[in-house]
Amino acid sequence: MLVCDGCSSLTLAADVRNRRGLTQRLVVLGIMAFVGSYSME
Repeated sequence: MLVCDGCSSLTLAADVRNRRGLTQRLVVLGIMAFVGSYSME
């Protein structure tokens, strides 16, 4: 039971980290697109 709990918490932490990295990438891409369209005008 303890081993399973540890594994699930580890995978949960990894999932959170992956989601955080994805959101950061999306934010950076959005800012880059916004700046690009702004400088194009």
